[in-house]
Amino acid sequence: MKIHIYSEDVNLVLYWEKNITEYQTMTLYSMEDMLSLEGTFLLTDISSCGKDGENVIRGLLQKNNQVFLLDRTPNIQKAKKYLGLRVKGYANALMNSSLFNYAIKIINDGMIWLHPEFVSSLISEIPHSSTKIKAILDVLTDREKEVAVMIADGLSYKQIGENLNITLRTVKAHAQNIFTKLNVKDRLALALYLK
Repeated sequence: MKIHIYSEDVNLVLYWEKNITEYQTMTLYSMEDMLSLEGTFLLTDISSCGKDGENVIRGLLQKNNQVFLLDRTPNIQKAKKYLGLRVKGYANALMNSSLFNYAIKIINDGMIWLHPEFVSSLISEIPHSSTKIKAILDVLTDREKEVAVMIADGLSYKQIGENLNITLRTVKAHAQNIFTKLNVKDRLALALYLK
C-alpha cells in the first residue's frame, strides 16, 4: 500500500518519511497535487489544509480518500470535529514510528485510529444503560464482563490491568475475546454498543 503524504512543513515531511517504515510513501509537493487525489490513503497535517481546512478535508473525503489527519497540538475537541467530518484517523504529527505504522495498519483495516487517551475521553462521555449492559454481557465470562464494563467506562488497558491485578497482555487478550464475541471492532465500538 502506498501512503501519500503532504505538508507545507518540510521538516514534518522528512520526519514522516523517516518514521513510516512499513509502507511505501509518496510525497506530494503542492496543495493542488493533494486535492487531485482520488481513492487513496493520504496523511497530512491540518495546518497544511489552509484557512478553509474543513472544506479541503470534505473535498478529499468526497473523492473516496482515506484521510489520516495529523496535528502538532492535538486535543479532544479537534478530534471530535475531524471525526465528525469522517477522517479515518487523528493524531499527533510527531508520534513515534511504531504508532505511525500501527495507526496506518488500523486505518487500512477499515477502523478509525485515535490516540488511546482520546478514545478513553470519548468513551467516558457516552451515557450508559445498566439494563442493556447486563443483557449483552451474558455471552461473556465473568472476567470478560469486568473488563468490558471497565472499557465501556473509558479506562485504558493499563488502568484495567492495575485494577484487576493482571498483565497488560492479559487485558488485551480479554478485550480481543470480547470484541469477537460481541462482534465489535474496537474499544470505542464496544462502548457505543454497551451504552
